[in-house]
Amino acid sequence: MRRIRMLALGASLLTLLVGACSTGGGSTPSPKPAASATAQASQGSAASAPASQAAPSSSAEASQAAPSSSAQASQVAPSSSAGASGAAPSASAQGSQAAPSASAQASEAAPSGATSGGPTIKIGSDGFYEAKIVAEIYAQALEAKGYTVDRTGIGIGARAVSAPALVKGQIDLKPEYVGSGLRNASLYADQAAASPAAASAEAASPAASSVDAASPGASSAADASASAPASSAPSVDVTDPNAEMQALQDALSAAGITVLNISPAADQNGFVVRADVAQANNLAKMSDTTAVQDKIKWGLATDCPTNPLCGAPGGALETAYAITQATISGATLLSACDQPMVDALSAKTIDLGELCTTQPDIAQNGWVLLADDKHSQPADNIVPLVRNDYLAQVDKTAFEGILNDVSAKLTTDALLDMNKQFTFDHKDIAVIAKAWLQQNGFVQ
Repeated sequence: MRRIRMLALGASLLTLLVGACSTGGGSTPSPKPAASATAQASQGSAASAPASQAAPSSSAEASQAAPSSSAQASQVAPSSSAGASGAAPSASAQGSQAAPSASAQASEAAPSGATSGGPTIKIGSDGFYEAKIVAEIYAQALEAKGYTVDRTGIGIGARAVSAPALVKGQIDLKPEYVGSGLRNASLYADQAAASPAAASAEAASPAASSVDAASPGASSAADASASAPASSAPSVDVTDPNAEMQALQDALSAAGITVLNISPAADQNGFVVRADVAQANNLAKMSDTTAVQDKIKWGLATDCPTNPLCGAPGGALETAYAITQATISGATLLSACDQPMVDALSAKTIDLGELCTTQPDIAQNGWVLLADDKHSQPADNIVPLVRNDYLAQVDKTAFEGILNDVSAKLTTDALLDMNKQFTFDHKDIAVIAKAWLQQNGFVQ
């Protein structure tokens, strides 16, 4: 009996040892991390609005989990992107930059033909609505190819604000008007090429950010010292946009900026009179104003007295048309290409106003756009400017191809139509941009 008990005990010990070996040395699959479930959930909710708009408190997590769903959402529900042209919460931008692994997953789940988005692209623009529409077109075109977009800088302010923001890395991409950008190249070239981290630490003052010079050639009157004198502008054929583009690239290379392809779309600074003023003074071209400059009430851009393309000493109006400094100093200064100038012309507070040539108010009111017969205003075709250090982080050829394709189809007539939709139809900028992209085959 004792022998039997000993055998039974040995068998029990053997069984115990075998069980211990099978549980300790096997490769049991570990449970999936919670993050993967979050990513899957975010991919399944592509129709939801961007988290940076819908839930600011959780925007950082949302931008990490599903950058691709944000891009898709902006296509599905453009009206929900109304706030995109305003300032997005900073947490969203930080969050999307802090999660490269999530971005990699998003690019894999992107629609067919999409490129790898790389780091978040920070898009900016000058403050007037046409520039914001074009910036939004860039944003949605890039989102359709898998890029994550930070729109905080769209409408950031006049060139005196947006140019340093681009050079210092506060934004990575902005639309520019090639001739006016060249004439104000010092606003880019005079800036130290600071790192993005340094730029974010150097917050713009409220006064600077509020500058909203609504004109392709406008620069800030508050920063007149940064405006290059008219005589310092490169000797370039102002009627040749390709020559302007190359000269602009030459001027901005040292600042670490690449000038992409120009578009056929052009918008110049224009001088407009009411039909009654044109008839009473025989005005059809700008040179006609020289003899009657003291008889009409002038409305000029707020920065005109310091802008070489307008009324700066030795600038376009004085040199080309002999408009005196007395006339310029006596003008009513208003935001060009903007409602205050339109209202002043309509109310007959002024007789001549500085507007943009693509401004729909001109045709709507039957006003006369005076011919720039001395070619004082340069070719102002729209062109994207992008930071070189951003291009170094992405597939440069693919990234530039997206924007160059957009530029190739952007026309002056399209600008006129989109500006009309904004001004008279009161459509949202994101809706206007998406409709143009759909019409031209860039998004579904």
